[in-house]
Amino acid sequence: MHKPAPATTRTILCALILISTALRAHALLALPGFLDEGQYLRWAAEVWEGRLLFPLSSAKALEIYWLALLNPLGPVLFVGRAASVLAGTLTISAMWALARSWGRPQPGLWAVAFYVVQPWAFFYERLTTADTLLATAVVMLAWLASAHARRARPSTPVLALAMLAVPLTKFSGLFCLALPALAHALQPLRARRVRQLLAAYTLALGGLALLLAVTALRYGALGFLLGGSRPGNTSWMAMTRLNLADLRDSVRLYMGAPGLLVLAGALLALLRRDRLLLLALAGVVCGGLVFTITGARSFSRYYMPALPFAALLAGGALHGLARAQRTGSMPSAALLLGCAAYFSSFARSAYSDPAQLALSDVDRIQYITGTSAGYGFSAAATFVAAQLAREPQAIVFGYDLPVRDILRLYWHDPASGNPHVLWDEHAPPVIDVVARGTTAFVVVDLTEDVANFNGLTIRPLELARFARPAGGSPIAVYKLLAEPFAFAPP
Repeated sequence: MHKPAPATTRTILCALILISTALRAHALLALPGFLDEGQYLRWAAEVWEGRLLFPLSSAKALEIYWLALLNPLGPVLFVGRAASVLAGTLTISAMWALARSWGRPQPGLWAVAFYVVQPWAFFYERLTTADTLLATAVVMLAWLASAHARRARPSTPVLALAMLAVPLTKFSGLFCLALPALAHALQPLRARRVRQLLAAYTLALGGLALLLAVTALRYGALGFLLGGSRPGNTSWMAMTRLNLADLRDSVRLYMGAPGLLVLAGALLALLRRDRLLLLALAGVVCGGLVFTITGARSFSRYYMPALPFAALLAGGALHGLARAQRTGSMPSAALLLGCAAYFSSFARSAYSDPAQLALSDVDRIQYITGTSAGYGFSAAATFVAAQLAREPQAIVFGYDLPVRDILRLYWHDPASGNPHVLWDEHAPPVIDVVARGTTAFVVVDLTEDVANFNGLTIRPLELARFARPAGGSPIAVYKLLAEPFAFAPP
């Protein structure tokens, strides 16, 4: 059993948790909602409509159930992002608990302080992504597995549930199931604990196989769960090179010079055979680096599960420096202040003008300028709401499902009915709607669509356009008129 942590340590930890929460909760809606958030929050709402098993086919089941649990509490986008902020507080708590389980609470405090001011973690813990909750699940698994390796607790069923939770949060977390075995390998092996660990793996993998089988039978979704995205016919080697280039850009932009502390911690792990740091190094590999070599496209958010372990490496380096100096913690504190200064510039942009954030090219397209970005939708939703106030019987369509999902994040009057997908089989037939004289509005993302309505003779009267920053294509709102019309041939 560990002795209770000193009061000073607990006080500092609580202060860091509060600081982290405040930094991430401030101006939480500054960056407009984007496509993935719209999809996750739609799926969460559908749980309340009776689709209780559908999240299992999304490869992000626990993320969807987590959002569904909080869904009734307030505006949909705010609640989704607040769920990520809350998950972030659990991540740093589990990170310190993991360090303490190895008898290293002080490096754990340094790690938490480093993590709080990391732009990478800060950016994604303010968005509704499964990767944020996956980071929580992975660190908690590492903590519980470490505690089990040291003193045979928690019980086998609890450890099995923690293992099962990781791939259910996001299926790619399957790689992180190597961590319990590694945590036990770093301890003197005892036959009883090895048997318990094998039993936990059997229960977790058996439960996962059963759920996948049910999902495949119910939704035919097993291929989706196990598949990845690879542009065109890109070879495995070319995809790996592309992922490594993206990872390099992400480390440079989101971690910067403070990343040298992570490298120093990795060197300490290898040179000193420090067991906590060796486990943290394994966590970086399983939680993040493995995605560069899977043959599928990886994005910066995929590395979220690796960031707490990277912070533990940095915390080990800061603690080692503090112990090696006669001046105590002053040099480490100065380095940490340098990390905070680097972070402050990023945070100011995130609060005041996210379009100016120093993002990688891929992320800038996803969150600022591209078809998945939410810029322009809030203004479009406000404009459409004003039209509905004058014509309450009007029907609103999104040109496709992505447009509808993002628009829904800003829908002002759910009582009037959510917007429909234009050609969805469950939507009112647009031809009939227009023919009977009902007003119809269509919101179109001009990044890909031109509102030609598949050549049908319905006149789209453009009412307004709402710009995206940095040259991104605008969002347009059309009113459909029952008039013969055809676009000029190209």
